[in-house]
Parts: sequence; C-alpha cells; structure tokens
Amino acid sequence: MKCRNAWKKVENLKASKPAQPADSLPSPPEDEDIGMLDEETVVPKQARETNKVKRAKAKAERKPKALEDSLADLDSLLAPKKVSKKNTALKDTEEDSNSDFGEEDYLDSKTAAEKAARKKSLRFYTSQIAQKSNRRAAGGRDAGGDMDIPYRERLKDRRARLNAEAEKRGKRGSNIGADLGEGSDDEDHETARAIRDEGNEEYYNMIAAASNKRKNAKAAKAEALATAGSADRVVEVEKVGPDGRREITYAIKANKGLAPKRKKEVRNPRVKKKLAYESKLKKLKSQKPVYSGGPGKGGYAGEKSGLKTNLVKSVKLS
Repeated sequence: MKCRNAWKKVENLKASKPAQPADSLPSPPEDEDIGMLDEETVVPKQARETNKVKRAKAKAERKPKALEDSLADLDSLLAPKKVSKKNTALKDTEEDSNSDFGEEDYLDSKTAAEKAARKKSLRFYTSQIAQKSNRRAAGGRDAGGDMDIPYRERLKDRRARLNAEAEKRGKRGSNIGADLGEGSDDEDHETARAIRDEGNEEYYNMIAAASNKRKNAKAAKAEALATAGSADRVVEVEKVGPDGRREITYAIKANKGLAPKRKKEVRNPRVKKKLAYESKLKKLKSQKPVYSGGPGKGGYAGEKSGLKTNLVKSVKLS
C-alpha cells in the first residue's frame, strides 16, 4: 500500500537528467541496469555487422557492374546468340505425352524431336552412305553399251513364248469345244507360222540388202577404174604424109607394142634396189631394235610410238 501511494504521487512527474560533473566518476549501475545495457549493446552490434556485410556486398557488385558498363559498346560487335529452344521443346513434349487419344496419325513434337535426334546420329549417316553406294553399284552394273541394243529373238525363245501364249488361249476357251472338222491348234499354228515367216523374211531382206550394197560398190569401183584408164590412154591421131600415105605411130617407131607395162621405179635398177632396202629395213624394225642415229633434235622426249605390250623385239640366242 505504501508503494502504491508513493507511485500515485510521482506518476505524473517528468524525470530530468541530472548533469554529472566531468571529473566525477559515474556510479556503478545496478544489476537490472547492467542487463538492460547488455541487451542494448548486443542489438546495435548485430545491426552494425549486418550493415557492414551489406556494404561489402554492394561494393563487390558495383565493381563488375562498372566493368560491364565500360564494355557495353563491345557487346554490339558480337553476333547475337541463338536462343535455346530446349525448354520449349520439353514443354511441348510433356503436353503431347498427356494426350487422351492414344496414337495419333500426325507426328507430335516428341516424335519429331526423337526423329531429329536420330537423324543427327552416326548410324543415320552410315546407313545413308551405304544406301548411296548400293544405288551406285546397281546403276554401274546396268550401265553399259549393250543394254539399249535390241537383240533379235532366238528361235528357241520365240517357240517357248508362242507355246505359252497358245496354252493360255487354250485354258481361256477350254469350256467351249472345237468345231467339227476343225483342229483346236490350227489358229495357233497359223499365228506361229506367220510370225516365223515374218521374222525370216525380215532377216533375209537385211542380208540381201547388205550383199547388194557390196556388189554395187564393187561394180562402181570397177567402172571408175575403167574410166580412169581410158582417160589415161593417148589416142593417136593419124597423120598423112606428102605422098598421101599414113605415117607410122610412136609405138611402132619405138617398138613398144610387145613391151609389158612396168612401173617407173622398176624401170630404174638403182631406185628398185633402194626401195627394196627401205622396205626390208622397215620390216626389220618391227622384229628387233635398230639404231637410227641416236636421239632426234631437242633430245630424248620419250617413246613417241608408246609402249606396246604385245610387241617383242628381243634377240633369240641359238
């Protein structure tokens, strides 16, 4: 009760801070005051540490930011980076995998992504190379000069084909019997005979045309030679002398009537032997190597005739 009455008396009074002299020492605080002071000193210390960490963090962030600002003009020189579509593709595949309709006819994004990944694999490229090489080999096997030449059908093959066609026709009309007095194979025989005769006639015409062409060429050549020989002959003009008699010709005067026609080279013995020697030398060059005066003008330039594998010029020692 005493304490409450005392508190009511001093409840409305304002406390004033007493001025302490500088020289005087402060009085030691009580236990409660010491506890309150400890709490007050602990809280500002934690705040100071937090502020110090924040300031250090801000300082560390300011340094790289300043460096980025100084190098901002260099970013425009770099090529723009490709935007990665991996996340969007994954989202699409997740959405498509939740489909309620089972298997769809069209390619969903997941299947398309798997197909694209398969295309980029090494197995895809190796199979593609193998397919191309197989196609090339097949094309080279069929490529040739004999592929587009029409071959004449052999008699054996033509008979087999005609028999097969006749058998088909017979099976097709087997429910209808042949007329009385008429064989069932007459039509087939007539068709086969017509085809055979047509083929033989065509082949005969081709052989006859080739033979006639050769004969005509031979006759034309003989006629041309006869015309050239007649033009080469000198026709003597008869000359009548002052006495009214015909003069003798040059052939009678030179007694050339019985002399045989000889070449100009044969009439000269020296030229004849010279030509014979050259022909024998040419034949000898085809049998063994013959020295012909060393390399020609400009030095040795290799074999001009080329290397012949079927030509042997070795000397056989007996």
